[in-house]
Amino acid sequence: MEENEPQTFDPVEPIQLEAGTCVHESAHSMLSSNAAEGVRSVLVVSSRMAMHVVEGGRLEVRFARHALLHPRLAVQVRR
Repeated sequence: MEENEPQTFDPVEPIQLEAGTCVHESAHSMLSSNAAEGVRSVLVVSSRMAMHVVEGGRLEVRFARHALLHPRLAVQVRR
């Protein structure tokens, strides 16, 4: 079995955009449930990613992922 070589990244020139410029923003939510009778919980997964230019032309990347197991939502989904 071949081993994967680690990825390397070459430095790039600073982005020529003003500080505070939003390059990308996205959000995604997913609701997962078991539709069988007696379902007791629902898993809600959401994620958000944002890329903004900061001082010096650096790119700031933020990513958040949240998972919530919520028994009350299961009753609503089942209806």
